[in-house]
Amino acid sequence: MARAQREVFDEVAETYERARAGYPERLFDDVLAFAALAPGERVLEIGAGTGKATLGFARRGCRLVCLEPGERLAALLRERCRDQPGVEVVDARFEDFVCAPGAFAMVAAAQSMHWVDPREAMPRSAGALRRGGTLALFWNRPLRGEGELHRAVEACYAEQAPSLAGMVAKYATRRWDEEIDASGAFGTVFQARYPFVCEYDAAGYQDLLRTQSDHRMLAEPVREALLAAVGRAIAAHGGRIRVEYRTDLLLAHRQ
Repeated sequence: MARAQREVFDEVAETYERARAGYPERLFDDVLAFAALAPGERVLEIGAGTGKATLGFARRGCRLVCLEPGERLAALLRERCRDQPGVEVVDARFEDFVCAPGAFAMVAAAQSMHWVDPREAMPRSAGALRRGGTLALFWNRPLRGEGELHRAVEACYAEQAPSLAGMVAKYATRRWDEEIDASGAFGTVFQARYPFVCEYDAAGYQDLLRTQSDHRMLAEPVREALLAAVGRAIAAHGGRIRVEYRTDLLLAHRQ
């Protein structure tokens, strides 16, 4: 049976938790200031993964219902949130989740909304939110690197996996602000950006790439040859690679 690209993260749940970047702390403060949640109001998180965003909200007092269809990812999420009584993990896709209309004060999706059926993403989000509730969408976007090492890594892709050479993540090319506007269910879209930097050794960067869905869709021999080449390039240029990220945040109130 063919693997669905949106489901391949569960194959490497532990690696995902170890290798993927989290989100800037200031982002959570900005989201909650915008949302102005009353005590006890609930948050629905779509595609929570291992909790990279979940804990940022839970530690600030949010009550969360976290949707995560991946069995291994959900298990890790439950383990990481075992000391957070306000977190409930539901093994379900957003498209299959049923709730009362207006049941939530905020719907949040960290690195996940681009996997939701585009015909359902905005209608379901609006339906789950009370009037005045908040939609919060955010993604970590790696920026194109400069310098000799990054050029060497790009050469590895051109040689080993040309189908991925120069690719830009699909979520980065979609205009989510326009999709929110076009739904007619939300008010003005507010946007914020948060730059940060991560450094990886060769093994850490290889692990990061193993969690990328487009890399996971490669045949294993192709993927491993690519990662080996990238590892050699990093080793030949000092043993570490610096990656600049930008977290893109979109916020809107339900009308």
